[in-house]
Amino acid sequence: MAYGPIQFAQNLGLTQPLAADPEAASQTFKPGTPLRVVSGYIAAADSTWAAADIIVGFSQGAGKNLTSSGVTEDGYSIGSPIGQSSAKIIPTGAPVLRGNCLYTRCDGNTIFRASLKSGQTFSQALLIPGTLYSLQKDATTGYWFIDSTDTAGNDAVAEITGVDPSDSTFVYFKIGASRRPA
Repeated sequence: MAYGPIQFAQNLGLTQPLAADPEAASQTFKPGTPLRVVSGYIAAADSTWAAADIIVGFSQGAGKNLTSSGVTEDGYSIGSPIGQSSAKIIPTGAPVLRGNCLYTRCDGNTIFRASLKSGQTFSQALLIPGTLYSLQKDATTGYWFIDSTDTAGNDAVAEITGVDPSDSTFVYFKIGASRRPA
């Protein structure tokens, strides 16, 4: 089974689920990565989860590997023309680059879709309200998945809410109340 990015599935509330906040320096995460706030900047969660880590959302794009936190080097530009170091190349439709990370916020109304760990499939027994399952990063692909056999430890943050009707190796989930912003 090949893992892919965790995806936004639906928002059951009235709040706008998308946010853009300043990204921490040296972030090289993939789309769909769980994010937390570190020293006021958005950073990827990693394998050293702390009990106090709050998952603020899931990235909508890759980390930008900024030199300085919250400061983009090229603005709208994708580089400089040859021999014109002071000029910038800004193609039509270029993305706005301002040192921010675009992500989907976690709250009690936002549902996401993720792969179960390779070899696992959904069963109704996983739908226990309040039970949190482990969110882990695959060492090979860099994408995240849910391990439905692990409910202990600081990485147990995902509450499974349903199954993808087209593929029982994918589940819908939300971040548990104690692990998301208030």
